[in-house]
Amino acid sequence: MSSLHVSTDKEKIVDFIVSTLGIQSKDAMISYEEPIITDTPVQSDILIQDPKWTYVIEVKKRVSIESFSYTALQKALIEKETSKKNYRFIIAATVIPQEIQLLAEKINVELVQLPHNLTIPQITDQYATKGKITAEKSWRVICRLLKEKRTSIRQLAVKEHVSYGLAHKVIQELLDSDIAIKNVNLIQIQDISPLFNVIAWERNTRKLQISEFWPPHQDFHSAAQELSDVGMKHGFELVCNSFTAAGLYTGYAMKHDEIHFYIDKEYIPFLLNTYTDKTGRIKAIVYLPDRDVSKSSKLIEGIRVTSPGQTLLDIAGMGYSGINLAKKMVEIFDRL
Repeated sequence: MSSLHVSTDKEKIVDFIVSTLGIQSKDAMISYEEPIITDTPVQSDILIQDPKWTYVIEVKKRVSIESFSYTALQKALIEKETSKKNYRFIIAATVIPQEIQLLAEKINVELVQLPHNLTIPQITDQYATKGKITAEKSWRVICRLLKEKRTSIRQLAVKEHVSYGLAHKVIQELLDSDIAIKNVNLIQIQDISPLFNVIAWERNTRKLQISEFWPPHQDFHSAAQELSDVGMKHGFELVCNSFTAAGLYTGYAMKHDEIHFYIDKEYIPFLLNTYTDKTGRIKAIVYLPDRDVSKSSKLIEGIRVTSPGQTLLDIAGMGYSGINLAKKMVEIFDRL
């Protein structure tokens, strides 16, 4: 476990808690959204370990019975799973009702009164997907599962640097939908078709299409290579996606009369003003990215393309027309 960079608001909260509890910060290790017991979705907002104590900390604007119950669950789990006595359970909040103070005394939970001028951010992203498996972090978990073929929830979380709670939530959705199966602690995809249906429903790639034009080229590769080069030379990211990227990854069902790519909205007028000649036989179809698509992009045959995971998401989001290509990608996903 290592100390993580956090926002200024979180740093101020942690500093206040550390000072209030008398923790020697130079000897402490701080982490966030940490599972309190391996292979459970129950986690802490903040976990601080010093040579003497492990502090399991929840941070709230106002402590409710529900949020207090979550700390009680943390305490019960740890006391059942370990014989160690060096845990302290903390709730830090700006508003602590009197009834909560009485309950805390009964089960030995410590309360830290935060000052009113501290801004309480959302500490955990455990439910940030809002139920969508196509959300960025959730989709990373699924792609890792496709790549590993058979692995544990814990390994998915570790390898994708997401919280165990988020990975558990995503996998549970796959299990509930009969997309994945579980054997002891190992998860694997059993039916890819319903996954593609969910993707097409949640994130229709065609809805991201914003423009189109005709480069003056007679073949796909020269047009795609020139557009990639233009983007690099002028300092903006032009990243081919969906049919274009998937075709280059698989060599299957390439659309040789179309180029599909992402570009930020501010650069579209430049391209439309540059490519005004409609004599070419290649149609360039422009999409507006809804996430960072350039970070893990690759260069294939001189053409900038989205990462394998992003490409699979895009092509599956094309619905029926992209199904066969998406299945081909899944077949070789562990080698991409």
